[in-house]
Amino acid sequence: MAKQVMLLTFRKIINRLVHRPYYRFTLKECGKKFKIGYNSEIIKPDLVTVGSNFFSGPRTYISTNEFCPIKICDNVMLGPDVMILGGNHDYSYCENHMIFNKIDNTASSPITISEGCWVGARCIILSGSYIGEGAIIGAGSIVNSFIPPYLIAVGSPAKKFFKRFPDESRLREILKNVK
Repeated sequence: MAKQVMLLTFRKIINRLVHRPYYRFTLKECGKKFKIGYNSEIIKPDLVTVGSNFFSGPRTYISTNEFCPIKICDNVMLGPDVMILGGNHDYSYCENHMIFNKIDNTASSPITISEGCWVGARCIILSGSYIGEGAIIGAGSIVNSFIPPYLIAVGSPAKKFFKRFPDESRLREILKNVK
């Protein structure tokens, strides 16, 4: 047990001293207060924009290609094991098995996670997803399209579950507070 605690502590230290500074430097854009969890990985960070006050839990995985840039706005939280998967393979490839196809599908669409979103544990965000401001995505959901602002969405694919605020006055209050 002590060995596991020591290993976890070591991973956290390496993350703070090596991985966070590396991603801050290699991301297309990176705001202040960037905190990515330990054992996280970003494939092609030069195609990923991250705003200020970003937090992700451990084991976040972000992968994309040149046809599917990823934009994560300010004040976004990602739970543990979240996957953001931009791009796709061209399934019409017939020269050999798919593993040998090195050409990205140009039909991919960008991914945007708007300001103030919270994406729950083990969610998967796919190409073409747009998560509106202040939305919450329930744990284990798969997002593959538009999620309206200030909505809680869950499921596979993620769909409207209910509004975050029961009446307009609460929504006006948060909109006034976040300007």
